[in-house]
Amino acid sequence: MLNLTIRIEDTGNLIYLYNYALSIIELLRHRYKVLLLNDLNPDEEPDVLLYSCWGMNNLRWRNSIRIYFTAEQDIPDFNLCDYAIGLSYVGMPSRFLHFPFYVFYNDLIRKLENKSFQSYDQQFLNRKFCSTVISGPMRHPIYFEIVNQLNNYKRVDSGGKRFNNIGGSVSDKISFIQNYKFNLAIENLNVNGYITEKIPEAFVAQTLPVYWGSDTVKKEFGEGGYINISDFESIEKAIQFIKEVDNDDELYLKILKRGAQPIFTYDQWCEKLFDFLVNAIQHGKQIYDSGMYNVIYNERLFYYKIRNSFPGLVYRKYQRMNSAIREYLKTQKFL
Repeated sequence: MLNLTIRIEDTGNLIYLYNYALSIIELLRHRYKVLLLNDLNPDEEPDVLLYSCWGMNNLRWRNSIRIYFTAEQDIPDFNLCDYAIGLSYVGMPSRFLHFPFYVFYNDLIRKLENKSFQSYDQQFLNRKFCSTVISGPMRHPIYFEIVNQLNNYKRVDSGGKRFNNIGGSVSDKISFIQNYKFNLAIENLNVNGYITEKIPEAFVAQTLPVYWGSDTVKKEFGEGGYINISDFESIEKAIQFIKEVDNDDELYLKILKRGAQPIFTYDQWCEKLFDFLVNAIQHGKQIYDSGMYNVIYNERLFYYKIRNSFPGLVYRKYQRMNSAIREYLKTQKFL
């Protein structure tokens, strides 16, 4: 078994992202004797660098095999990374792997494999109307439009840290949303390949997802087992269909029983990732233009210093507040 040193950089304070990197390392342990350098030698350059988008520390390690990984919608900069793992669909199969973050998140795909959607019966009809759980600061404006229109029909219970209307945020999202007939699985962006944990969580909770986001959801989870807002000519028509489903028990159960049809099992996803990683390690470095690397390094270092200066922090806080206020005013028809 070959020795392999690895370093994880720039996952910010996001535990789920650091755990994502640890899951990648666990796969590599099937082929290599892996030594994680983070807690050992802060100055030793690793054989493989796993890094994400939440910092600049990765730029220290230019001679490593640089593998970028992300749970966001961003496109990797192949001037800086040799290989990348992300949510987008990028036509570079030798250097980029489409790998959804939800595969490693809370074991969602394995839980889906054990679901028997056809067993759903009358007990699933005797639930409250609709749920949503929002914790992050930013939402796409379409989210507010959908929530407002549904609230005019029946109350949508919001159990997250933001926009909460049930008296406090819930500790277990799946346990909360399984008490509802519908769940809003609305992505923050509609970007090719950007599918987060929202829709598989709804499937696991045995609630009917109301989805808005990337059309690639049809490729990754099939069609028919959820209500896709994008399939309708307008939000108004989508809301009307949700009302029809809510009032037609037979139709509701018919859609619910279709469930999820994941494109790959958990083991198949892991096999794809393992093969990609081994190929990357065997083929090694792909960045050969050190001049371009130096230019980007200097630009990003300058930007990072400005961004984290006191004036930069104040400006970013103002921008976030201003953006959130404007989006809220739009939903209330003031803008």
